[in-house]
Amino acid sequence: MPLTRILLDTRRKKSDGTYPVKLRVTYTREQRLYPIGLSLSEKQFKELLSSEDVRGKNKEKKRQMIAAQEKADQVIDKLTIFGFDAFERKFLISSGDDSDVIHQYEMVINEMRLEGRIGNASSYECSMNAIKEFYGKSSLSFHEVSPELLKKFESWMINRGRSRTTVGIYLRSLRALFNKALEESIITREFYPFGRTKYVIPSGRNIKKALKIRDVQKLLTYQSIPGTTEYWAHKLWIFSYLCNGMNINDIANLKYKDIEKDRFYFYRGKTINTSKQNLKKIEVMLTPPVREIIESLGTKPQKPDSHIFGIIEDPSTPLVKRAKIHQATKQINKYMKRIAVELEIEMSVSTMTARHTFATVMLNLGSSPQLIGESLGHANITTTQNYLGSFEDDIKRKFADQLYKLK
Repeated sequence: MPLTRILLDTRRKKSDGTYPVKLRVTYTREQRLYPIGLSLSEKQFKELLSSEDVRGKNKEKKRQMIAAQEKADQVIDKLTIFGFDAFERKFLISSGDDSDVIHQYEMVINEMRLEGRIGNASSYECSMNAIKEFYGKSSLSFHEVSPELLKKFESWMINRGRSRTTVGIYLRSLRALFNKALEESIITREFYPFGRTKYVIPSGRNIKKALKIRDVQKLLTYQSIPGTTEYWAHKLWIFSYLCNGMNINDIANLKYKDIEKDRFYFYRGKTINTSKQNLKKIEVMLTPPVREIIESLGTKPQKPDSHIFGIIEDPSTPLVKRAKIHQATKQINKYMKRIAVELEIEMSVSTMTARHTFATVMLNLGSSPQLIGESLGHANITTTQNYLGSFEDDIKRKFADQLYKLK
């Protein structure tokens, strides 16, 4: 019989000094933790557990803890055969008021977690928590969100030192929920608060992220010491630049079976869950420098189902994979910034820089925007989708070779 318990997950402290409260389910020696949307300090948590007479906000928090465990027990009782996947579908995607913004946030966040989209779930959770803190309540009706309220939220965020870019990220998540609510007829168009005549989400400054060709040449010819972390970071950055600006998530998920003779293929992890009806396979030419990096850093033996660079391994949970990819990205950025300083490159060099630089260098070398869009996997280039496949291999080979031989 599965056992449930509410506990404080003290593995990682939040910026406000609290820890997330979670439900732990134990079955046949396997344990899984599930967030219940509550964070407390160790002192608060102990007081709520030990005290029977709690009032005010503490009463609501204790009720939330008890309700989560009771709901879990009810879900377990209704399952003929217990399985974590079946439990999660029933427990995480909960019933509630569909007209409540916070409830919709929680449903989308839980769905994303079940799909392994941990980064998206984290972004939505940050947005939800900011809105809850601003509003001061744990529920918010769609009908209460007006252009005026959104303007006040923007001012509140900026006064707390957050950038307009952050405000934009948070409110785009909220707008996505409104779009979903419109599609499901939860609200009507008259209650939609976004648009040119209502509230316009701020956008951050378009900061130039691409390196100049002379700086790219410096990075391509830089000699790092084999076997060091700097060597690993430098080579993976070069690999990203030469391979259509692949991000580290896609590089980490690359397997030997993705290679076919003189090229390899991959789907962008960023869009694989949002473009299921129009998935675009990206083709990368295997130039000699790319082959050299695979031989140098690739795992041995080269088995078809092995990840090439060993950043992640199977089986592993989405959370563990994301943590390892995040750590790899952090390491690459750390060492590339050091290399940039040594080479007297003024711009900041990061994994994101590699992608922007790839596109800009392609353009400077004479590539058409259509080929650039195809190489980057931009599925939203609707006006050019019909003839993106017309580029011949010799043209792709020409530009793939020139990415390294910048003369």
